[in-house]
This record gives sequence, structure tokens and C-alpha cells, in this order.
Amino acid sequence: EADAHVIVIDPADALGGASGNALLKSIEEPRPGVHWILLTTNLHGVLPTILSRALPIRLGRLDDAVVRAILGRALPDVGEDRREMGTLLAEGSAGLAIELARDEALERCIALLAQAIGAARRGPAGVFAGDRSPLWTAWREAVAAAVAVKERAEAEEKAAAAAANAGAIKVSSAKRKNTTSKAASKKKSKKSGSSKEPPAQQRWVASRLGELWTLHLRQHLRNKPGLPGVPELADRPAKQLVADLAVLRRLDARIRGNANVRLIVEQTLLDLGARPA
Repeated sequence: EADAHVIVIDPADALGGASGNALLKSIEEPRPGVHWILLTTNLHGVLPTILSRALPIRLGRLDDAVVRAILGRALPDVGEDRREMGTLLAEGSAGLAIELARDEALERCIALLAQAIGAARRGPAGVFAGDRSPLWTAWREAVAAAVAVKERAEAEEKAAAAAANAGAIKVSSAKRKNTTSKAASKKKSKKSGSSKEPPAQQRWVASRLGELWTLHLRQHLRNKPGLPGVPELADRPAKQLVADLAVLRRLDARIRGNANVRLIVEQTLLDLGARPA
């Protein structure tokens, strides 16, 4: 075994109370040769007990030209427009830029953000306009896109695993695959019939909505236009934008602590809309 082990937790602000406390002892008194690295863009979201035992090291943002070059090398098969969108949204983070450029649900989530800002401005009338309203239509489309991305990733993972084991007992494997496929098909059919919007994908979309909204706000705080296709926030003073950021920071914690994701999204939109422009 190696003399040293490095454990990376990314993002560290995703640790809940139970998981954070479970790791606290290991972080406070690590075994010899074990080093912990916690990554976050939101120090306020990291448990204070963990933060007090860590040494913060602040890393500056990369120039957009550097991020573009990294994306070009890492994702040569991804379209230039998507790479450019990833560069714009990542705010100097190459890792986030790669994640966003790979995200096939990104356009749907940006469309949802545009509707969410409009609904928040209209207040309760916009938030509770009904399932067929532009807001909740965009929500369903974003969740459906997230589900499709997840299913495609799972299918690719299974195909890769099957290819790796292709040489082992081909006849039996073929029969077993047939049986498994039928069973999986039935299971998937039942699952899709019982839940059109899986909670995990709802949480993912709500979290992505918060991330994109936060990026949009930060762009305006820097006197930049913000995300393309999303309403501008020129009518909101800087002090109000900072207050909005605080509301959005609480969104992830609320999502993790409540089973009803839509209820949390509604409450967040009301909180944002209730604040004076």
C-alpha cells in the first residue's frame, strides 16, 4: 500500500448533519498518512464543526481563455456552443465548466430559470398558476430531461459492463440477459407508471436551478449581462441581489431536509418574490 492516502470530498457543503458528524472524528484525528481535502464554493454551507478543524485555502478563478482551452482538450466531441455556455456559467472553474458542458439537461434548466424568475416577480399568482402554467411546464420538462440523462448513463454503464464480460459463458449469458431484460422492462414500466417525476431527479433539477440562479445573480453583481435568454435583473439593487443569494444558499439544505421538493421550490420563489425590488 501507498505511504499516503488523500480523501477528497466534493462538494463539502453537501454533507448533512449526520454524515458530517460521522466524519468529524476521522477529520479531527486522521490516521497517519491520511489527508483530507474538502472542496466547496460555499463556505457558509459547510458544517461549522468541520470548518473549525480545517485550514481554508482560497483558489482564484481561472481566466475564461484558460477554461476554454481546458474544455477544448477535455471535451473535443462536445459542440463549441455548449462549451462556450459551460465557460460562461462556470465563473472560472474548469471542473464546473466540464460538468455543465456535459449536462444534456442544461438548456431545459436554463429555460426553467427564465420561467422561475418571471413567476417570482409575479408573486403567488405566478408561483401557483397551476400545472399547465409556463413555470411548471418548464419544471416537468427539466425533470424529464434529467431522467433521460440518468437512464442513458445507466444504459451506457450496463453496456460497458456487458462488453467487459462478453467472453464468459456466452450461451448462458444470453439466456440470463433475456430474462433480466424482460424483468427489468416490467420493473421499469411499473416504476414509470407509479412516479413520473422521481424525487432524486426533482432534487437534482431544484439544485441546478439554484446554481444557475446564483450564477445569474453574480454576473449582475459584476455588471455583466447574465445568462443568455434569462430575464435581466437591472431593477434590483446590489443589496437586494446579495439578499437573494442568501435565499438561494438555503435552497439545497431545504431540499435535503424535506421530501416535498416542489413545496420547497414554491417557498423559495415566494421568498425571492416577496423581497422589495
